[in-house]
Amino acid sequence: MAASASPRCSTLAEYLAALVAELERTDPIAYERMGRTVGKRRARIGVDDEAVDVALGVSGSLEVTAAKADAPVDGEGYTDRGTLLDLLSGYLEVTEAVTRGRLTVRGQAGDVVRIFQAIEIILDASPRAPGLQGLSDDFKFDCRREERFRVQPAAAFAGSEMVLLARLGLLGST
Repeated sequence: MAASASPRCSTLAEYLAALVAELERTDPIAYERMGRTVGKRRARIGVDDEAVDVALGVSGSLEVTAAKADAPVDGEGYTDRGTLLDLLSGYLEVTEAVTRGRLTVRGQAGDVVRIFQAIEIILDASPRAPGLQGLSDDFKFDCRREERFRVQPAAAFAGSEMVLLARLGLLGST
């Protein structure tokens, strides 16, 4: 799937719904693994000025709704477009994005770990799924100004935070 000839300007909700639908179509095993990983958890995802709540519904299909401040979620993640593009392109790992302050996460450790695992499942499937690559291209080249490689200073982590990240296996080889 090639990027659209003219720039699209889809919402975050539209991209997420298309991404998960394409994962289900092209790699049903990865989709099922993602479903088992997240279970009934509900996550809030924010990119720049857009935020949505996502969960797998009873039927196993993705539910994406506009984020509401009073709606309970199990975990939250906020980033900017440049960081998301770096993640999609493989220039940045999720753990590195967190430790550099480019991805802010909130929630109980177990819930956040499972949400990260779901992200990794999608990122791992992408090289084998042209449709996922096409959606990534659509996102890269949509109507918004591209702000790739926006370097942000590393966040100052206390020693205890690094110990916790290491214990949870979130530091990887970085």
